[in-house]
Amino acid sequence: MGRTREMNAETPTSALAGNIPVREFLRAFPFYLAWNAQNRIVEVGPSLRKVCPSVEPAQNLTDALRLVRPHGELSASFFNDHRDQLFVLEDRTNQRLLRGGYLPLEQLGLGVFLGTPWMTSPDQIAAHGLALGDFAVHDQTLDLLLLLQTQQTAANDLRQLNAKLVAKREQLIEQEARARKLALVASSTDNAVILTDGEMRFEWVNEAFTRMTGWSALDVRQEKLWDFLIHSAAEPISFSDAENLLNKGLIFHKELPQFRRDGSCYWLSIEVQRLRDDAREVASLMAIGRDVTEKKQAEKRLRRREMEARRQRDEAHRQRDELEWIYNNAPIGLCYLDKDLRYRRVNRYLAEINGVGVEEHIGRSVGEVVPSFATRIEREARNVIRTRRPARYEDVTYISSAEHSRRYFNESWCPAFDEKGEVSGMTLLVEEVTDQRRLLLLGEADQRKNAFLATLAHELRNPLAPIKSALQLVQMSDADDLMRDENLAALRIAERQVDHLVRLVDDLLEVARITHGKIRLKKENIDLLDVLPQALDLVRPLLLKQGHQLTYEAPTPPLPVSGDSVRLVQVFANLLENAIKYTPPGGVISLSVAIEGAEAIVRVKDNGRGIPPEKLASIWDLFAQVEYGTREARGGIGIGLALARTITELHNGRVGATSLGIGMGSEFFVGIPLAVAS
Repeated sequence: MGRTREMNAETPTSALAGNIPVREFLRAFPFYLAWNAQNRIVEVGPSLRKVCPSVEPAQNLTDALRLVRPHGELSASFFNDHRDQLFVLEDRTNQRLLRGGYLPLEQLGLGVFLGTPWMTSPDQIAAHGLALGDFAVHDQTLDLLLLLQTQQTAANDLRQLNAKLVAKREQLIEQEARARKLALVASSTDNAVILTDGEMRFEWVNEAFTRMTGWSALDVRQEKLWDFLIHSAAEPISFSDAENLLNKGLIFHKELPQFRRDGSCYWLSIEVQRLRDDAREVASLMAIGRDVTEKKQAEKRLRRREMEARRQRDEAHRQRDELEWIYNNAPIGLCYLDKDLRYRRVNRYLAEINGVGVEEHIGRSVGEVVPSFATRIEREARNVIRTRRPARYEDVTYISSAEHSRRYFNESWCPAFDEKGEVSGMTLLVEEVTDQRRLLLLGEADQRKNAFLATLAHELRNPLAPIKSALQLVQMSDADDLMRDENLAALRIAERQVDHLVRLVDDLLEVARITHGKIRLKKENIDLLDVLPQALDLVRPLLLKQGHQLTYEAPTPPLPVSGDSVRLVQVFANLLENAIKYTPPGGVISLSVAIEGAEAIVRVKDNGRGIPPEKLASIWDLFAQVEYGTREARGGIGIGLALARTITELHNGRVGATSLGIGMGSEFFVGIPLAVAS
């Protein structure tokens, strides 16, 4: 509407006062202000312009003035709703206060503020650029009404303030009670409790803090929490990440070594969080500290134990690796068998002895891996399981059917027990003593060789004398006398001696085959009961000549074996001939065969001269003979039993002999594995 012209005394009427003379209106309300429905100022009283020169028409009401009382928005609707109250306005430019009432002029669409400057002394009149003529002339009734309205407004304000104070007091009482409870809890706990102000300065600590650190509340008052912790730290620390966590509303936690006031060191676990007031403003910090020295010491002991355990574990692994290397590369055979005689572990040396790879042993039975050893190994293993004691077998002989070589081993068995004390398996240690055995045998063989040569010379010379005599007798006879009885008898004697020489030569050839490993077998499935009668037929003449009594016992069912029937006849014939030779005339000899486990056991027993116990193991050696002190007790050249053992072992069998001593007779046995049915 542009700048409003000034109203003066000559103006007949005013838009604000209707038909009221302007001079009378101005004298009554010189500090008036009018605005329209859009809150735009339309007129400003002349005295108001002196107090608030920046308030001009066309301004927005809220840009020029601020409503101080009552609280609310400076608008026409707010004035209408509170028209009965006293209003206090403030000039936004010079902060001068105006107080007065509100007058709505609805017919004009205007709102009018009728008031006066709020001054507390006459000196302020001149300071505001006013004179007494700028004030309205009021009657006392109007002043009284304004005074009453002001007192009523003040009373309302006091009542509201009192209500707020009562509510605040109750809130403080409640907070004080809660604080007492918290203080009681804080004082009774073993944890240190710290309260700071908004700047993180100590305000309060409990007794546990003093007991823990040695510092009292007075000692740390006004010191900042982070500074206290840094100065007391036993090692350099930083709290650079603490502020970020606290600003995010999170709890900051840290464990750090600290020095007490007396210089002793302890470990502190501290948790810090911000405390906010009802307006969500940060009021203080609360820190709770725990002495975790014992925990840290326990962790340190645990770490030391873990390090020691790790060291011991590494040492155990190193020793295990060393033992594993030793186990696999030891120059002795090692294996572990479970109680079902299946290989669970085996080293390379034993695998080489068995001629089967290491991996091919694992999980397989002895019979599957080394069938030629199965019977003996199973017998020895079952004995260890039964007796629950270690066992040792020396000079165990292994004949390689492929190479026809003989190797000697010492075997040591040791049972293993489970947690119940039951035998769970056994360890077998196999030490090859072939070289030592061969050296010993070479010495013994040299002695036997000398004895053999002497015996051989005697055995070869004996037949030559009868042959020479027979030839001389024949030479002295005429052709007509050649067929005389005495000549024929001499020729028969020569024939027998030649046959004896042939047998000696055959035995010498067998010795060559034995020593060179050239004995060959022609194995086939045969019945052992068909072999034994053939051996009896071979020795029957010698048996009858010595006048011995023979008994023969055999089971009814067949005894199937895989073998060379010619060579097996040779084995049993040698045993029978040995018994016949070393039994005085008229003796008793028995031949029996029976099934024992997986073997057919053939026994030859006599009541002859017997064998010294110390000779039982060596009688199977080549050229070995027992010295009885008389020439008559000896016979042969000492290869029969060695040949019998060699042939038996090539059949995966075994031999043995027992005797109670000289004059107590002897018993020889041969064990041949039974053939497994297809």
